[in-house]
Amino acid sequence: MSEKKFEFLKLMLIIALISMNNIKQWVEDELHSVLGLSDGLLTEFIVDLAQKSKSVSDLVYDLEKSAGVPKTDKLQVFASELFGKLPRKQSSVINSKEIQLRSAREAEKKNKILPVYS
Repeated sequence: MSEKKFEFLKLMLIIALISMNNIKQWVEDELHSVLGLSDGLLTEFIVDLAQKSKSVSDLVYDLEKSAGVPKTDKLQVFASELFGKLPRKQSSVINSKEIQLRSAREAEKKNKILPVYS
């Protein structure tokens, strides 16, 4: 790996760490208004839940069930803002339209390759 690529990757890692630290600090601050308390372990747990959640409603549900956070308007706003702050991983799940399109392309290729006899 070239020196420039290494330095670039190092810089990107530093930026990602700073960003995540800012998000964790924001969560810790917001927990006071949502729960009336704040804790480092709880912050880590909630950020982890948010990263794994597929939607805001999933996050709210997980916070209610896993963390025992009462469902309030403050929780909904908090979950929505947190969900929006976290980077989303690209989904590896292929939707049904993509599957149908791939199948149609494969069938078309087979039809071009294989002669149709009547």
